[in-house]
Amino acid sequence: MNLSELELIERVKSPPNRELLQQGRKYQSKLRVFTDPLTLKDLELEQGWQAYKAHIGGIFDEKRTQRILKFTTYPLNVISITNDIVTDLQKVFDARNANFEINYPSESVERSFAPVLDRLNLRAYFEEVGRPAIKSKPNTIVVVDKNEAGEPYLLAIGEDKLIGLDFTPKGSIKSIIFKHSEGSDELGDYKRIAHYCDQFYTVLEERGDSMQVLSQTAHKIGYCPAKFLLDRELHSKDLFNRFSPLAPLMGSLTEWQKFTTALSFAEHFETFNVIQKPHSECGNDLCTNGYIHHEEQRHADTGALLEYGYAERCTACEDRSLIGPGTVVEVELDEDGKADSRDVFKFIAPDIGGLEHIAQKLRELENYIKVNSVGFNNVLSKEAVNQVQIRGLMESKKKPLLALREVLNESYKWVVDTVARAMYGEHSIKCSADFGTEWYIVSEQEIIELFNSAKEAGMPDGLLKDLYLLLIETKYKTDPARKERQKILCELDPFPFDNIAVLKEKYYLGMVSRDHLKLKGNLERLVAQFERENGDIVAFGSETDLSHAEKVDYILIELNKYLTNESEQLGSSEETTPSGESENRGSSEQYS
Repeated sequence: MNLSELELIERVKSPPNRELLQQGRKYQSKLRVFTDPLTLKDLELEQGWQAYKAHIGGIFDEKRTQRILKFTTYPLNVISITNDIVTDLQKVFDARNANFEINYPSESVERSFAPVLDRLNLRAYFEEVGRPAIKSKPNTIVVVDKNEAGEPYLLAIGEDKLIGLDFTPKGSIKSIIFKHSEGSDELGDYKRIAHYCDQFYTVLEERGDSMQVLSQTAHKIGYCPAKFLLDRELHSKDLFNRFSPLAPLMGSLTEWQKFTTALSFAEHFETFNVIQKPHSECGNDLCTNGYIHHEEQRHADTGALLEYGYAERCTACEDRSLIGPGTVVEVELDEDGKADSRDVFKFIAPDIGGLEHIAQKLRELENYIKVNSVGFNNVLSKEAVNQVQIRGLMESKKKPLLALREVLNESYKWVVDTVARAMYGEHSIKCSADFGTEWYIVSEQEIIELFNSAKEAGMPDGLLKDLYLLLIETKYKTDPARKERQKILCELDPFPFDNIAVLKEKYYLGMVSRDHLKLKGNLERLVAQFERENGDIVAFGSETDLSHAEKVDYILIELNKYLTNESEQLGSSEETTPSGESENRGSSEQYS
């Protein structure tokens, strides 16, 4: 895009697609309202909050709308749901098998390019910028810029900096205009605005009412060095807004927030009942049946009509007509005056069934929101599950992460390619990026519930082992040594999923061998003995290059030797049971 200075200045002053950018601000504002813990003061600045209030106002009249909004608490209750969802979605950055590789055409290219990637620290950058993008800033744009020394660096352009942009026919960014920097010098205050396109890095400077091109540098990239971080369109008719996993659920989130406010409103009715009592006259002496009448006004001298007579509603009576928690409702007594107030004065509470309906509605909405965002489902807490349900739960929780992973993979490769083009122009550097597929997608407590449900349902040991290993991975994800130790102990334990009490019963039924049971019952003590003689079981075998399987087999052989030696030292020929009793149940001799 080869433009003259006047054309550049005009383009910056009247940037393209301003309407699209404004729609983008509204879109992200709605996301912030439902994901960020904002105070009422902060919410009032958000277009998304004004839209929510307009939605409530479209259902109720103005006074009732204001009354209902008074029962809204801040930050909004819905944040408790979206924070759980966002936390699960951000796990896309925590995969255990993430892998990023660069293939260089020569050692000289590697020597010059590898330090640049080290300095950029792309994985940390993607996580730093990507977490807020997933939460409430899906329109974040990554720009590959160059400093005065010609070294590439990355900028994250959000709605606060973005001024304008346009698109190629294929939907990629053709040019971008954004706030570059601002400051002051001996000439006064200045603002600098960047205009980047497929040919130039251009920076314009604005001082007062004047603007000029400050610098213009040609680049060798071949396209505009700007890309949406989460580059997936919200829908086919929207060129600008990018897809957020929460976007399709904005209607449901609005409903949930509305109904939780309704529940608070109804609970206040239950606590502060409406009071019904005999009617009393309005305190305003000018009021007649709820209206204040004004006579027509005439000029004192000429008699000319100045103002027609009219009637207005009495505000005191009108306020009493609005029913709410603690409202007093007045009822007229019989005209003959025979009736008294005994059957008139009463407390009126809402139907408890209404409260139960609202609570049930909230539970259904919450389940729908979570199922359709992160694959959450509450089957764990309701009943024992089968193998198909467990596998299905795991896969459903992976789907949204897999979708985010694909988008991030493409953006990562684009950044590497664009940085290389900024340095070399056409190049032969190849990048493979994979944010991984193995995430800690369920919590420690959820895995325990899954494990217990699977065990109760009689699932095979293979599935129980998978869940147990997943529990180890999750519980000790930040402690590799303890994680490896627990995995080894699981393999050394002949019955890792049964306790001694259960195994004793199996032993009496002939389902468990005596040697295995003795190993199970003494495992901790035997491992401690092994470590006193051979060192830590995690480090054991590393000097001799033993494979994992060879190491476990060797340790098992040693543990069984300890048991054999102990039995020989006891020298007892009498067979004993796991409880320490002899077969005739008459001896108190203990087994090893």
